[in-house]
Amino acid sequence: MHLVSGSGVQVGFPLPDQPTQPPIFRTPYAGEGVIFSLEVEDADAAFEFAKSRSLDIVLELRSEDWGQRHFCIEDPNGIRVDVAQAIDPTAEYQSDYVSSQ
Repeated sequence: MHLVSGSGVQVGFPLPDQPTQPPIFRTPYAGEGVIFSLEVEDADAAFEFAKSRSLDIVLELRSEDWGQRHFCIEDPNGIRVDVAQAIDPTAEYQSDYVSSQ
């Protein structure tokens, strides 16, 4: 999987031993301690897309009280990608946020 933002930032998640990559990029990585967060506008739609592509979903879609709806997938190397949408936090967490207005 290769992600490219509108500003040109790119992140790739290649399969280990991918023959199209130079040898230095073919070594599998254990993925320990690495989590990427990818903010989306619609976590439910992203979750349905991930399921339709049989991606390895390691955390099911859920809403967190602090203001996030998200799920997590894992690439073949064990690197996790947290796919998240900002939502309104519960009343308990509202005071932790500063209004920009």
